[in-house]
Amino acid sequence: MKDIRLVVRSLLGRGGGTAGYMVRGTAGSLLLRVGGVALNALAMLVLARWLGAEQYGIYVFATSLLMLLGPVAGLGLGQVVSRVVAGSRATGDMGAVSAVTGFVRRVFFLWPALLAALAALAVGAYDYTAPGWPYAVPLVIAVAALPFSVFMGGIAAVLRGVRLVLLAQLPENVVRPLVLLAGGAFLAAVGWVPAEARVAVMLHVGATVVALLCAAAAYGWARPRFTGSTRSEEAVAGRGESPRDWLRAGGYLLVGQLLFNGNAQADIVMLGMLAAPEDVGIYHVAARLAGLVSLLIGAATLPLGPRVAELWRLGETARLQHEVTRITRALFIGALAAFAVLALLGKPGLRLFGGEYDAGYLPLVVLALAHLLNVAAGPVKLLLVMTRHERDTMIGLACGTAANIALNAALIPPLGMLGAALATLAGWVIWNGILYVTVSRKINVHCSFFGETFCRRTGVLSRKSSGVA
Repeated sequence: MKDIRLVVRSLLGRGGGTAGYMVRGTAGSLLLRVGGVALNALAMLVLARWLGAEQYGIYVFATSLLMLLGPVAGLGLGQVVSRVVAGSRATGDMGAVSAVTGFVRRVFFLWPALLAALAALAVGAYDYTAPGWPYAVPLVIAVAALPFSVFMGGIAAVLRGVRLVLLAQLPENVVRPLVLLAGGAFLAAVGWVPAEARVAVMLHVGATVVALLCAAAAYGWARPRFTGSTRSEEAVAGRGESPRDWLRAGGYLLVGQLLFNGNAQADIVMLGMLAAPEDVGIYHVAARLAGLVSLLIGAATLPLGPRVAELWRLGETARLQHEVTRITRALFIGALAAFAVLALLGKPGLRLFGGEYDAGYLPLVVLALAHLLNVAAGPVKLLLVMTRHERDTMIGLACGTAANIALNAALIPPLGMLGAALATLAGWVIWNGILYVTVSRKINVHCSFFGETFCRRTGVLSRKSSGVA
């Protein structure tokens, strides 16, 4: 009853301190995530019905490759920025926070713009050697969104670091899908616009620009919260971290994020290479619906990230274990309920997109199981990143990605969409298992449902964690 009263008070804004922040952050993030998922689902429904399975598959392939380029364009610095800002804010070093935000403004636009130009040239060169490739024009258009999307991510990272978690999510989770939905509904209604993937990709780019403008406005409004005494990036090095350290950590995270996105997007990309565009479109709808199972973990980990960095910096491992265990238990119960709903109602849900999408039911169930096991493992990737174990994250993700790609190549030709789903399930189980063991050994935190009980019985919480800054 005490915990329930604390949650209610926190949701009403009466609970101060960490508990109030975590409850409000998680509840608010969940509401935004649910709203974002609803908007994205409606946009997906409108575009899928308007374009048809083939053109929608081309659109999905182009935007999926754009997601793979995102970590390279961001140099893996998003979570590093959040970590540094949160840690500096916890110690009252607001001058360091100002130095980090200046670093973000310079790095998070120029390099992505150059990378987008190089990617467009590469696509054009490939299309020249293989005329008639259906993905060429949509891909060239899609990479135009890269600098805008990455810069928006940099702004969101700073806002998360100063605990403005909800504000950080609004541009990407609400504004962009809302513009995409409104634009897609308009194009489908007017009738004279060709139902082609390139038009949908143009709409995607426009929605990203609008979202960036909203993110910039949010940054301007929140800037007084993290401005302090002027401090150069060289001066920040005196406290143990410099821009070179950020880039080094970002390098590990870049590889890790590429591997993570490879796990998440390998099935879509390899289906585009080994199967028909129609299969890509159907599979993408099934994958998006399966993602509802892990909706809660995304909402909870956003406010949890800065909190992990603070507790690790202060050496409070017992409190960290307590908070991780409570979150993991709540998330798994919610994910299990979502999995049951999809297993029972998945086929009618797919039919809403059209009769041809009915073929995605079995992949939907397999992918939903992958998401359920991902939630059961707990926020292992976040814990490693926020405690400066980026290299360990990279190793675990590399093993999972290698297995994922190899199994996709082996299973898609004979099994099609089901083979891609099974390969994804195996890859996710492998990297989650490796990272879970790594977190237990390196941080002395167990992310399972019974994590805190296990630690108390074995005396893990009584041992001092090593490596705390």
